This record gives sequence, structure tokens and C-alpha cells, in this order.
Amino acid sequence: MAMKVAGVKVTRMNLNVDTNLHNQFKIATVIQGKDMTTVLTDFIKQYVEKNYPQALKAKKGRPS
Repeated sequence: MAMKVAGVKVTRMNLNVDTNLHNQFKIATVIQGKDMTTVLTDFIKQYVEKNYPQALKAKKGRPS
């Protein structure tokens, strides 16, 4: 289900992760003064930039 946050359409993601890893990640982001969503979103953007096929980057809209 998509919703808008600050005028931007967003989709909620749920994932299963080891409890200890989750706790360590949460602590690390708090120490950096960041929230987990921002850190994960930045990582996803970097991952997509590196791994998303160039041919699809040139297309506008969603890939088929």
C-alpha cells in the first residue's frame, strides 16, 4: 500500500532480520543521530545506482 510522506509517495517495507543485528543497527543509527529509515533508504539508493541495469535507467516510469 502506497502512502504519501512529506508529499512523496512511499511504500512500506517489512523484512525479517536477526534480533541482535536489528538492535546493533538501531544503536549505531542513534549514535550517528540518524534514523533507521534514512540509513536504509540511502543504502537502497546506492545499491540501485550500482546494480540497476543501465538500459532500464534510461527508461521513464516503472520497468515491465
